[in-house]
Amino acid sequence: AVSQGCKNVKFGLYTVGYRRILEREIAGNIGAGNHRAFIEAAEIGSLSNGGYYWMVEAVNEKGEKARGNLNTLIVLK
Repeated sequence: AVSQGCKNVKFGLYTVGYRRILEREIAGNIGAGNHRAFIEAAEIGSLSNGGYYWMVEAVNEKGEKARGNLNTLIVLK
């Protein structure tokens, strides 16, 4: 959930070694509340089997950054 308006929201995907392998802006100029965003399967379809981390980062109207928790993504093909 977003507690205040944001200029943009980004999704970051990282290897288990914390190397960023994908960063996408998933929303811009959104208000407070619950929101959903989707990443196309083609963008992550080339990932190898294994574990990855993902995080969401938002920038509010004042330019202040806030990051969500680090989450786990497991890929099994």
